[in-house]
Amino acid sequence: MKQLSIIVPIYNTEKYLRKCVDSLLEQDLDDYEILLINDSSPDSSIDIMKEYEEKFPNIIRIFSKENGGLGDTRNFGIPYAKGKYVTFVDSDDYIDYNMYEELFDVIKCHDVDIVYSNFQTEYLDGRIEGCDKNSGQIYIRSSLDVLRDMMWDKLNCSSCTKLFKRTVFSEYKFPENNIYEDRIAMHMWILQCKQVAWVDKVFYHYVERSSSICHLITPLNRYHYFMAEFSRIEFIEKHLLFEGEELLEVRNRLIRICFFTFEEFVLLTKPRCFQKPIKHMRAKFKTLLKFPSRELEVFYRKRIRKIVYFWPIYYWRHFS
Repeated sequence: MKQLSIIVPIYNTEKYLRKCVDSLLEQDLDDYEILLINDSSPDSSIDIMKEYEEKFPNIIRIFSKENGGLGDTRNFGIPYAKGKYVTFVDSDDYIDYNMYEELFDVIKCHDVDIVYSNFQTEYLDGRIEGCDKNSGQIYIRSSLDVLRDMMWDKLNCSSCTKLFKRTVFSEYKFPENNIYEDRIAMHMWILQCKQVAWVDKVFYHYVERSSSICHLITPLNRYHYFMAEFSRIEFIEKHLLFEGEELLEVRNRLIRICFFTFEEFVLLTKPRCFQKPIKHMRAKFKTLLKFPSRELEVFYRKRIRKIVYFWPIYYWRHFS
């Protein structure tokens, strides 16, 4: 068995793929593998993949599959991974040479199921945004503390900044019908852990592309984002992460996000063309009306009630 498997889904990233794979090959590890998975990319990515496989046959394995999106492609790779530990890298990003060496040492030394680190965002115009601290310190945190930070967006949900024990994926995989798969799945994996390690240091470099599907403002994008955020409301209610005033604050925060995302969706399209997504989102909103009036902000309770019960009139008054 390998010590580490790095799963890299690939779709339309020929311009960035070499830098990505080169950064993975620079890792100072003895026993690891890189799984390059072609998600039916129409560009020349497959040729680049074959080139690397020929040069590094003991490290790189390539696979091709029908197009299914990021979550589906990651799930495809997990059964083929031979590593005791598994991680993921997006094919337009890259990592520092010592990322997995340091995370690997932490996850083994402290016997945790997941270790995570920081990332920085690099824009094509040269701008860089990153974490302020980067102390290099190692912190052992309870899963509940990590989950609470995620719900407040103090901690990113990306699977690419994390190293996992393979057993984490035995029960729950990436959702395959939502482009914000990390925001849905990560909570379930963290919940399985008693403790999680954090290395307060930037290793991962996220390349911000305007053509990335997660950053295109489209009806499908907004619908997926709504469902991902609403899943977080359902999660905190089911698992009792918060209580008292903090529960009301975080719940109302997520409701505000869902409300404005719904409004964006409607502004971007004609309801007749997207009746099923609208019906689905309205059904989700309806579940919020079970909460006592004092627990929901008045503005959003009134608006949501109108969306649920008087949708044609609401649409005519606010969007037509």
